[in-house]
Formats: sequence, C-alpha cells, structure tokens
Amino acid sequence: MKSLAFQVVEGNMGAQYHHYLLGIILQNEEGKKFVFNNYMSMLVKHFYDSHGDFAFDGVYSCHRDILDQLIIRGPLEHFHETIQKSIDHGKYVVINVNEENLSCRQAYHHHYFRHDLLIYGYDSQEKTYLTAGFNENMEFWTQAYAYKEVEYAYYTMKNEWDFEFFAFAWNRQYNTELNLKKIITDLSLYIEGENPNRTALEQFLETGHDSYFIQNSYKEYYGIRLYDYITDRLKGQHKLFRKENSNEVIGVNDLRTINALRAHIHIISELVEYVVSGEKKEELISQLKKQDQTLYGIKLLLLRYVEAPERKTRKKLLDMLGKAREGEAALLFIKRGFGYIPLFGDIVYRNIHIKALYYLKLLAALRFFAFAFKPRLISIFRLLGYALYRPRHSAEKRHKRSARNYH
Repeated sequence: MKSLAFQVVEGNMGAQYHHYLLGIILQNEEGKKFVFNNYMSMLVKHFYDSHGDFAFDGVYSCHRDILDQLIIRGPLEHFHETIQKSIDHGKYVVINVNEENLSCRQAYHHHYFRHDLLIYGYDSQEKTYLTAGFNENMEFWTQAYAYKEVEYAYYTMKNEWDFEFFAFAWNRQYNTELNLKKIITDLSLYIEGENPNRTALEQFLETGHDSYFIQNSYKEYYGIRLYDYITDRLKGQHKLFRKENSNEVIGVNDLRTINALRAHIHIISELVEYVVSGEKKEELISQLKKQDQTLYGIKLLLLRYVEAPERKTRKKLLDMLGKAREGEAALLFIKRGFGYIPLFGDIVYRNIHIKALYYLKLLAALRFFAFAFKPRLISIFRLLGYALYRPRHSAEKRHKRSARNYH
C-alpha cells in the first residue's frame, strides 16, 4: 500500500477544493500560516446556484509557490499507471469522474454528475484507491474504491473537456510569515459583513452573459452575513436566478453554507492554538467548540427540514440561526473604543503595547531634553521671536517717521 498523508478537516467546507488544500497543508507549520493568512474572509459564491464559502479559492487557484502543480487536459491513455506513478512521486491526484457510476455518492444511479475526486493512495493487493470527497450524506470523508469502479466513473464522462487530471504536491521550500495585520483586517471584514473582494463580483456583473438578470436577482452576502443568507432563504426573501413562479428550494447549498461556517470555526480554533497562550486559550477553544456544536445542531435540524418542511421546524431554525450569529459575533470580537478587536489578539495587543511604549519613551526623551535645556530653549525662542518681530516693528517706526517728516 502506498498512501500520502491527508488530514480530514473538522467541519465540512462548502467546496471540495478547500478540503483538498487544507488536508494537504494543515499538517505543516508553514501551511498553517498560509491558511491563517488567507482563510478568514467568506462570501456567497456561484451566482446561479449560490452557497457560502471562503473568499480564497483553494487548491485550484492556490499561489504557485505553495504547491507544485501538474495539469493534464483530455482523456488519460494510461489511467492507472499515471495515477499510481504520481502518488509514488509524492503527488496528490485530483480527477473528474461521473458520480452517477460511483457508489456512496448522492448522484449514484440517479443522474449524470461530473465532479472532482481526490486520490491520495492506493493498495495494489486489494486493487483499491484511497480517495476523499463528499459522500451521499454530504459529509466529506475518505473512501476506498476498486480500481475498476474509479476507471469506469472516469471514462463514462460525456464531454472531452470534462477530462482533467491534476497533481499537487506540497512545496517544501515554501515559507511565509504570519500576517497578523491582514488576519485582523479580514476578521474585521468578516464581522462587519463587508465584501473582501468586490472587484471579482463587479467584473462578473459587468461582463457576464446574463448580467442583467443577475443584477436584478442576486443579493450579496459576506462574512458573518452568511447566517443571514440561510435565514433569508428560509423566509423566502432571497431569490436566485431561476424561472418565474418557482419556489425556493432549501437543501444542498444551505447545508454547504453551514459546512463552510463550521470549517471557519475550525480554522479560527487552529489560529487560537497557534497564537494564544495561557488560560484564555483553553477558554476560547471551549467556546469555539460550543459554537461548532451549535452549527452542527443547525445542520441536523436543516436536514430534517429538507425532508419535512414544517413551520415549527422552520421557526426553530430561524431562532437557532439568530442566536448562533449573535454568539459568534460576541465570541470573536469585543468592543474597544470605536472599533472591534478579536478576543484572541493577545499578540496584537502586545505589539500595540510595544509600539505605544516606544512612542511614550520617545515622548519622555523629548520632554527630558526640553526641561534639561529649558533656559537655552527659552533664549533661542526669544531670539527667534525678536528676529521675526523686530523687522516688522522697525518698518512700522520708519513708516511713521517718514509720515511725520512728510507733514
């Protein structure tokens, strides 16, 4: 058996490509810093069929210096050999498959559905591939598939452009610094519900083929307002781009949004582990776990509502979503003066204190200089004042004298 290290992140992301990236790099300290620097901002993505997700696009749009990447477009001639040699050389493989022919998937034996699948290992004796992806319950997990099943799901895709092969490997030369300033800014955007990347949406609305319809149907949600997105969907206030007189469908995308919020809590928990020390760390981690449990409870209730959309369940969901939103806002931020600062910002506070101390010392030095040389400074200022005043004063006297002489 040949298997590469892969970590299933607690709390499912809205999209698999975030799982793939985090599963590869979160085991590495440099990878953690990369995640902390990029995975704070969130927004509602996919304008036609929207759901909440991270603003950063994950493994497919990853910075080139953090992952070594290989892409092959078109059907593979040597399917098993290409996958297995890639894994032998330490590369994670992502291929597109038709999930209609892949067991333990929602589309299995139901309808054609092209989707990506991560392969991180294989067992030559059992003739199985070790894979990761969303199962039929919309849970991201690992699954072993027979060689033949994966091959059949691959070659039954309908379009030639559906065939894509990606190989990713962690770049061991990569290093970065924890950017606390950016993290605080991104968290501020998150808590204030502001767009972290306005240009992307504006470009789509300006150049998209159906921009007119999108502009008249799409409502923006950012950061902590992902809770409002689900709330509005339950209330029937958020209308997607779809045919007239069609009803809002509560289901997969709402679950994806809850999954993304849970993953966000998990990443913040990792950040707390990394930057906070002492009793505050344990307290924060405990509160974050409670928040995750609340979100998991919402997810289970949402699943029940999808199966049987009763008014009582809907009312309870709206109440739980409102309390979860308030709880997260209170947990992540406290009000200081005219702004919000994250609770786990001990290091940030310390940096602020260090800078403040520097300026206080500088001010103290200036005051000492002023008092020490007070007599001389007073003399200097008097001379300067006299020099500035005397010419004007003399000019006035000369003007009066010349006026008297004239008369």
